[in-house]
Formats: sequence, C-alpha cells, structure tokens
Amino acid sequence: RKDYYLGNIKLDSSKSEKDIGIHVTPNLTPTEHCQKAATKANTMLGMMSRCFHYQNIETWIKLYKMYVRPHLEHAIPCWNPWTNKDKEILGNVQKKAIKMCRY
Repeated sequence: RKDYYLGNIKLDSSKSEKDIGIHVTPNLTPTEHCQKAATKANTMLGMMSRCFHYQNIETWIKLYKMYVRPHLEHAIPCWNPWTNKDKEILGNVQKKAIKMCRY
C-alpha cells in the first residue's frame, strides 16, 4: 500500500471510495455497493408503507418504480452484480415489496 502526501501532510486512506454514486473497493467487487443500494431501497419501502396505508396493486407498482427501483438500478452497467450473494441481496428487496403489496 502506498502512502500519499499533500505537501508534508499524509492523507488518510480508506477501504472504499464513492465515485459518481458507485462504491468502489480495492478488489473491485460490487458487494458493498449492493448492500448499500439494498439498504436505501429497504428504507424507501419502509417509508412507503408508513405513508401509504391504502395499497392497491396499481398504486404500489407506480410507487415502487418511482421510489425504490432507481436505488437498485442506479449505474447498473458499472457495478453489475455477478455473485449469487449480491443478486440475492437485491432480490430480497423485490420479494419484500411484493409481500407488502395488498390486493
């Protein structure tokens, strides 16, 4: 690992960096980004369930597409999840949204 300096001041190192909304780690796996995207999406689902008590299927799908899916799909070509674990993390958000939908 190389140390970087700005003048005579040593700069702090970090294990991940966020660039254009994508979390980049030294090993370049998308796991951390998938976890953070799923956390944001689950937060949005929670807010939706608290704010909208009447949940018919058409309304719920529109809200899901408007507020949750952008968190899951942001810059997906850059961090395309390839491990089963990452796919499951994102899939669990969608499963939770389906369970929350009341017919």
